[in-house]
Amino acid sequence: MAPFTFPTEEVTFADLLLRSAEYAKSADPLPFVSEAPKNFVKPTVAIFACCDFRFSPEEHFQLRKGEAFVIRTVGGNVRPYLNDLLYLEALLNNELRDIIIIHHEDCGTTRISEEMIKNNIKTQTSNLDSEIDKVKFYMHDGQNLENSVRAELKFIRESPFIRKDLAANARGFVLYLKSNSLVEVK
Repeated sequence: MAPFTFPTEEVTFADLLLRSAEYAKSADPLPFVSEAPKNFVKPTVAIFACCDFRFSPEEHFQLRKGEAFVIRTVGGNVRPYLNDLLYLEALLNNELRDIIIIHHEDCGTTRISEEMIKNNIKTQTSNLDSEIDKVKFYMHDGQNLENSVRAELKFIRESPFIRKDLAANARGFVLYLKSNSLVEVK
């Protein structure tokens, strides 16, 4: 696997559309779910990982398409994406078995505060200050990544909307960038 390098040229929407067109020329068509074989195994793992461009859960876990649901979130936070988890549960007839949460060091959420986000929105809008003040962004300060993972695990385990057996199988990790290692948080 090639080492990560920071991009040195901007990628535009037009660039992405060209890449998409090239990809479509040679990619195999994707099947409809109705075309799945009888022995098709549905993914039973949901991975919540930061949307940081340096880390790819698919690459890290060497996932093949269809092996897991990967939900990329700001900071790897689950709380703002509870709807996604509940949707997957309904879609899979409550067959999800595991939830993995991954936070990482040097996260962008450690460089910005909830107040900074709200102030940024307020400068772009008018007459919405009181509504903006009600929005919760679930930032973590980066000072203690283990505690931020524990907060997500606590949310899952205490949520009345998440099956208790699924919540019991939630596991959280901190990714250490320099070693590419995941360390489980208890």
